Amino acid sequence: MNVHKLPVRRLGILVLLALLLPASAQIATGQQGMTATLVPVQGLVQYRAVSAPENAWQTLPGPQIVGEGDWVRTDNLGEAQVAFFTGDLTTILPNTQAQIGKLQGTDASPVLTLDQSVGVMRHQIGRVLDANSSYEVNTPSAVITVRGTDFWSSSTWQSETSVNVAEGITEIKGVNPDGVVGPSTFIAANQSLDVSPDGQVGQPGTFSQPSAPPAAPLAPATCGNGICDAGENATNCALDCQTFPNCGNGTCELDAQEGPVTCPADCVPAMRLISQQPTGPTTVTNPTAVPTAIGGVGGSAGSSGGGSGNGAGGGSSNPGGGQGSGGGSTQPGGPTEEYLGPYHAVKVMNLGGETLDGTVCAINQPFVVSMATPKITFDIQFVPTDKTQGTWTYAYNFADLGETHNASGSYTISVPAGDGTRSLTIDGSDHVVFHGFDGSIPMHYVIGLSPSAEATCGG
Repeated sequence: MNVHKLPVRRLGILVLLALLLPASAQIATGQQGMTATLVPVQGLVQYRAVSAPENAWQTLPGPQIVGEGDWVRTDNLGEAQVAFFTGDLTTILPNTQAQIGKLQGTDASPVLTLDQSVGVMRHQIGRVLDANSSYEVNTPSAVITVRGTDFWSSSTWQSETSVNVAEGITEIKGVNPDGVVGPSTFIAANQSLDVSPDGQVGQPGTFSQPSAPPAAPLAPATCGNGICDAGENATNCALDCQTFPNCGNGTCELDAQEGPVTCPADCVPAMRLISQQPTGPTTVTNPTAVPTAIGGVGGSAGSSGGGSGNGAGGGSSNPGGGQGSGGGSTQPGGPTEEYLGPYHAVKVMNLGGETLDGTVCAINQPFVVSMATPKITFDIQFVPTDKTQGTWTYAYNFADLGETHNASGSYTISVPAGDGTRSLTIDGSDHVVFHGFDGSIPMHYVIGLSPSAEATCGG
């Protein structure tokens, strides 16, 4: 499979900002369980609930809460993003159809599965997952599993799969037409791997980043009603405004704008029912890059922790791992005096290129943490009710875009870990007004608090 080496454009403002703190709420979406937030970015993005009839697709004008079994698809200009309750982010590119599989576990030990029938998706897993966690992508011809990475998965209408890894370690297993899963092959950062339609895994190649779609507005909200309404045309709503005389001939004619939206009969291959667990030897393509336990990616310098980063290194779930943030130092303060500050706010979740900054002089006094994204910097105000909990707020707007955000909720602060670090967990909602959407998006985020002897505090 050929994928073009062009940069994916910057994530949409709404996703980076409104969903920088991603969805985490147990809301009924056909069944009770964890949820994620699906956000249309451009083009035609459609959603179908697990309980809805097969042809009951809804065009999304704004964010939608999704749960296990729900579907999403995009047209030839469509792009969407899924923000999971864990803080992980998946970008869905044009001509893609996928189903939410599992949304289970906890923030610390999530179990997430996506079934990608066709198209291209980018998966940004902002932390190393522990042994009880998993993030898995199934295509018709492969099973892709990661433990903390940034990678693209691509699947054609002919059931060929490609995986391109930007960061971390990815495990790929081929699936043949009978649903038999083959042995594991691991590839590391800057590598790629193709899997043939019959589930045969090829040799590792060089990383090649899939291309981004040309910028486009969201499709009209009426697109998909079967009528080419005013304001719709063959470009922004081919589904209503164009005919596809060759649909049904067994070939997905992408040049004629056939795709999973306009001609699912030709363009969406069936997922294979897994009938047998993996057998055979494991193939390691870069032994020095693969940890002895895949759940323990890290131990080297950089964002995976261990050396000097803020990630989780050496299999540890604490920020920074062995020599990361906190670095194994003992908790400040004597054995009879609880240490309440100062702390420095550190990033322990990587959602969209955001950075954090802030000094917490004492966790039982009001404090501010500044969050910066590629588009804006804003302050999160924290007001404690005691040393372990309180409330938070922030607000900002883009007047020229008609986009506003007003967020609030509650937070908790954990007891100190062995190295003195704490976790600040915030929950709540962001009331967003944007492109016809006016509603609240559930939010969840975790900030690390690292004891800081160098912080400057009054008094």
